Amino acid sequence: MVVLLHMMSVQVTEFERLSSDYPNCLDFGEIFTSLLKDPTTRNPDYLLKDGHLFKGTRLCVP
Repeated sequence: MVVLLHMMSVQVTEFERLSSDYPNCLDFGEIFTSLLKDPTTRNPDYLLKDGHLFKGTRLCVP
């Protein structure tokens, strides 16, 4: 039996920049700003975690 292991790595460049792009984003700017001002805002679909916006488990990319 031959086993081939393949390792794949993904590196995201400028990941930290995403949080600074949210406020001006046409798609996510309003949601991001409202969650930033008041994290208890009733928006069950979105979550602000460590400065990044998520919809469910998906990262929102501005």
